[in-house]
Amino acid sequence: MKLYDTHCHLNSDILYPEIETWIHQAKEKGVIAMNVIGWDEASSRLAVKIANQYPMCHAVVGLHPVNDDLTNPNHFAWIQSIASSSTVVAIGEIGLDYYWKKDINDQNNQKTVFIKQIQLANEIKLPIVVHCRDAYEDILLILQNNRPLYGGVMHCYAGPISLVQQFIKLGMLISLGGPITYKKNQDLRTIAGTIELNKLLIETDAPYLSPEPLRGKRNTPENIAYVFKEVVKQRKETEEKIEETLLKNTELLFHVKTNG
Repeated sequence: MKLYDTHCHLNSDILYPEIETWIHQAKEKGVIAMNVIGWDEASSRLAVKIANQYPMCHAVVGLHPVNDDLTNPNHFAWIQSIASSSTVVAIGEIGLDYYWKKDINDQNNQKTVFIKQIQLANEIKLPIVVHCRDAYEDILLILQNNRPLYGGVMHCYAGPISLVQQFIKLGMLISLGGPITYKKNQDLRTIAGTIELNKLLIETDAPYLSPEPLRGKRNTPENIAYVFKEVVKQRKETEEKIEETLLKNTELLFHVKTNG
């Protein structure tokens, strides 16, 4: 098995202290590459450091929408500076989060920063990694008006089935994680089974969103195997075809080479 975890946080306080353990265990379960995702300056710099130290890791850098100092003008200077590293494959995770930020002023600030980071990604020719919580309609509108020229991914998609094709038309791939294994999430399993295979990615979002039967425990990149198996269960293609296509999708979007 050769799997690529397109979204994990080995740079988090939960995982980083034992990073070599998690990387080793992931390799043992067939993980051949992973994207380490930043959410602010410190975590983005650490993602780059990890990617420089471990060849199977790639960095994604950017400003998450729940940061408290979104309006700081210095953000875009450090993002642009860090993104020049050869190990950086995307800008993210960026987007909108109305679950944690319900104040209209906060949400407007999120929109402004999201748009600026899309524009920055377009300038430096990188795809985007989009976080969305309770804001799918606004995310779609912003992407329609500020199209990501180098594509991107809707990270850990949890939105309506009805919007999937609209995101795809804008050059976005759909990434599914541990929640597709949760009993209540039949819509996500429907998406896994019906979406065009060349528009699909998989991820763990480790250390969060552990799949069944590990729900409630710390998630690690090796658990991408549970996500993969659920996708296989929902589709008609062979396991080998799904594995091959998911890896190809990831390599094409992020312009990376793996030993797959």
